[in-house]
Amino acid sequence: MLGDPFLASLRRHRLLTGLVVLQAALTAVVLTLALSKLGQWQARIWRPSGLDEARLARLLVRGPQDATAQRRELAALAQIPGIAGVSPINQLPFGSEYWSSDFGRKPRNTGGVVRAAVYFGDPGLRERLGLALREGRDFLPGDFGDLRGNGGPPRVLLDATLAKQMFPGEDAVGRMIYQGQQPIQVIGVYAPLQAPTPDGAASLIAAKRIPPAASTSYVLQLRDARLPSAAAVAAALHQASPARWILDYRSVAQLRDGYFRPQRWLCTGLLLGLALWLAGTGVGLANLADLMLQSRLRAVGLCRALGARSGQIRWQLRRENAVLAAGGALIGLALLQLLLHVWPGLAQQLGMIPPTMQVLSLALVVVTGQCALWPIVHAVDGASPAALLRHA
Repeated sequence: MLGDPFLASLRRHRLLTGLVVLQAALTAVVLTLALSKLGQWQARIWRPSGLDEARLARLLVRGPQDATAQRRELAALAQIPGIAGVSPINQLPFGSEYWSSDFGRKPRNTGGVVRAAVYFGDPGLRERLGLALREGRDFLPGDFGDLRGNGGPPRVLLDATLAKQMFPGEDAVGRMIYQGQQPIQVIGVYAPLQAPTPDGAASLIAAKRIPPAASTSYVLQLRDARLPSAAAVAAALHQASPARWILDYRSVAQLRDGYFRPQRWLCTGLLLGLALWLAGTGVGLANLADLMLQSRLRAVGLCRALGARSGQIRWQLRRENAVLAAGGALIGLALLQLLLHVWPGLAQQLGMIPPTMQVLSLALVVVTGQCALWPIVHAVDGASPAALLRHA
């Protein structure tokens, strides 16, 4: 390829050529890392929770409560138009509470443990959450005990992800799992449900009732995606328990929106930063290309005088720019892969970099170089051979 007169002439401009390659390599590395991190953030933001988020709402109520008041509240909230059912619950995805524990297949965690989020509420909780039962049976009223351990033998429903982790290739229904030394019977498996934070943790539903408390969280199952007004909910709550008030009332979709708002701002800021970086790269590549062209105006003028069309000169300059930008980007990506291979800690922090991100970074570097070359090529097109030789 260096037999081409224009590409061969780069050997006389090794410093400028090296700077173009270096800038393209650095830009490719920065773009790959930033786009990979952006992809991870976006995947986390849009990861399904397992719930029909638009048809579920979380109501947080504060104030003195006893068992009678709790029954009145449940009955009053269930009568609100648009609400299909109500259950107390200890936590929801994207909420501020997080209940979790370690579970194993053997007592005292001797066979290894799996961390799982623990949901509990009342016998209708799984149905309220809209989680399909895949195996086994649902809870019966007699299965439930309280948080102090009073009641029947502990029973749980596992989500499908946790069942697969704990009993790979086996039927989980009827098996025993252990929380420390406490044996717990698995009576069913339901569709996957994430932990309150989108960290990939599996979940289970325990047969534990939530006792009356000064702070109570309810999950409201809606008949459609329209959230009943806060005024209607407050009126029903006041009628049942005048000393209680609403602390928070949002759909799960709104909880997700609030939870990920800071991360969306980070994504926007990262995109703006990448745009500025590409703009700076374009300016740098344009300046370097202009310096190389100024030192070769005589060669360009001679080619034009000998009959070369402006389109041919334009093609030569663009091809030269593409070769340097693509070569620099490939060198940068190769060095990045080598660095990740010899530095496992960095690779673990950055996560896997998809090939698509590397290809996208390469394409952006080449396109940026071509866009940056446009004013210079346009100036060469408009100049006559005599003018080029005069300025050489």
